[in-house]
Amino acid sequence: MSTALSARDGWGPEWAAAVADVASRAAAVFSSAGVPGCLTVVDMQSCRLLDAWWLRRCLEPLARLSGRPLRYVPCGDGRHAQPTAPAWSVGTAPMELCWPQGSSVPLNRVSGQAWLPDGPVLLLTGDAAQRLPQELLLAHHGQMSEWAGEPGAKAWQPMDAARHCAWITQSIEAYASCLPSAMLSLPIGYWRFAAQALAWAPHGCLMVARAEGWSSIADMRETTIDRIDVNGDAPPVNFHWLAQQAPRLGASAHTIRHRRDTVVQLMVGGLPDAQAALPLLGAPLAAAVRSPRADRVRAVRALALAGDLPAALSVMELATHDPAMLRSAWDVLAARAASASPAVAARLGMWLEHAMADNPWFGEDQVLLRAAGHVALACARIDLAQTVLRALDDLGGAVASDLAALARCLEQLGCFEAALGACDRAIALDAKHTQSAVLRARITVRIAALVGPWGMQHEHPVAPLLLDPLHADHAPMLVRQMRDPSIPSMTALPPLTPGEDGRAWIEGRLKDGPASFAIVHRQLGFVGYIDLRLWQSTAFVCYWIGPDFQGLGLCAPALALACDLAARNGVELLLSSAYDDNLRSLRVLRKNGFEAMTVRALAPDHDRTFVMLPVAAPMTQVEAEKRLADFCENTGSGLRFGAAQAGATDTATQDTKED
Repeated sequence: MSTALSARDGWGPEWAAAVADVASRAAAVFSSAGVPGCLTVVDMQSCRLLDAWWLRRCLEPLARLSGRPLRYVPCGDGRHAQPTAPAWSVGTAPMELCWPQGSSVPLNRVSGQAWLPDGPVLLLTGDAAQRLPQELLLAHHGQMSEWAGEPGAKAWQPMDAARHCAWITQSIEAYASCLPSAMLSLPIGYWRFAAQALAWAPHGCLMVARAEGWSSIADMRETTIDRIDVNGDAPPVNFHWLAQQAPRLGASAHTIRHRRDTVVQLMVGGLPDAQAALPLLGAPLAAAVRSPRADRVRAVRALALAGDLPAALSVMELATHDPAMLRSAWDVLAARAASASPAVAARLGMWLEHAMADNPWFGEDQVLLRAAGHVALACARIDLAQTVLRALDDLGGAVASDLAALARCLEQLGCFEAALGACDRAIALDAKHTQSAVLRARITVRIAALVGPWGMQHEHPVAPLLLDPLHADHAPMLVRQMRDPSIPSMTALPPLTPGEDGRAWIEGRLKDGPASFAIVHRQLGFVGYIDLRLWQSTAFVCYWIGPDFQGLGLCAPALALACDLAARNGVELLLSSAYDDNLRSLRVLRKNGFEAMTVRALAPDHDRTFVMLPVAAPMTQVEAEKRLADFCENTGSGLRFGAAQAGATDTATQDTKED
């Protein structure tokens, strides 16, 4: 997988913040120079939706704080039907423009009429200097050649100097005289556009252009001819030439270069003492260009490949939830997260959740949806995984591996029939997709095992919860949630041994009785455990909610569901206990109708409160205490009650009968 940044990633949040700073500085500089009116930010690449959204997030608060009117205007060329960012404004009316190729002025997108700015303009041209027509020239010992000819049959030919006006020809000849042998571009298309833009904005115009790759004559001087790709779609932009010729337009230019791979140029007209102001205006952009976004993208993938997921996460967290980090390394992140510690996986899941929330165009990018779905599933964030994988499927972009991942989500949510359907669709797309076939066979076995009064799924009528009969397939999620050492200590359930995968623990619970269940949330997946230890018509309830889901109000409805299940299966008395200081559990028990019992066990269990809930018919405390003692004696629970207490119970029984 490539680690290169794509156009959809844009140039990142640091660049957007820098542009917002430039806009704020430009408004202040033009205002101090006596230039009236509203600053209009015209975005020629508003199809970079993430960049536009980040820009608004940074610029709108600055505009409101300054009190100066400002409008953000998306501006297309009318040729492509790409979605653009919405227009917005502060202190004035918003609008949208279209600048057709060949037109000297932009048009109002609604009225179709030419529009003239009522104040200074910040023109974000993006990579227009690379996209607009350029001429590729070769200076070789005083001779100039041009790369020309029909598409597919271009070659170096003697340059026709008559095609250009005298001053352009003179500037080209100057290169020929000072360069022994080098290539250079002549950005005629951008030059003409700059001339039109500066003439269109009579109150002043600041143009910001950015280009990737070789870009100035100094760089080309260091490059031999045979190492330049003359067949490239976008030859390097000669910003050196543009800066030299800017005074012909009554403008000044300031060029920022960083490590030969990114160049930014500011060109301003209509601003007194512009040459002194340009370095001040360009300072934020210089810092943004030096920001190692591409380096971070490569570092995330390299660290994840090396197995250091925490370090990769640290780099990602420096990137302001930049989705480019996810796009470049999602396959490796998913593989590492599947075996990461719960804490690291939870940290990655939180980063992913914030990245999705902070980028409103996330749902329109199929690659990002696929990346988020697989990484979320590996992090056990079933809620995120099923949401984005369903969105990817709705867009028609799901492949067999995506549908298999969706099937795994549905399986963990207890939706077995829907999971089978996703597996069938995956196999229909790719008959050799082994993962889908194996998953389908496993789910089929699970469905066949759903038999008997205690072997069926039981769904809450209101809450999004169900009790799913405990199965070895629950082991990975159970291990993740039983990492809290307080669970075995507070429930008296056996702890997991170090390195255990959870299957032996589940096998032990199933040997104790048939009524052990995973508590499954319809969006979150496995959230906890509950069992009913049965003896005759008495059942002892034990339950816990995993640390990732505590405090969400899930325990009370899960316990209510277990109580209803017990009543429907002939249980007459439900018993349970909680430590005296476990106030939350005692509150949940009381909420479900349990009442405290007066009986106390011997040490070391003397600090427990026992509770009872008669299910079939009213029952006295005395009878319930006797059933509790019988239950503990016959199930090997380890709870012991003293002889004195037993005698007191007998006396109380006799007194009750006499009454």
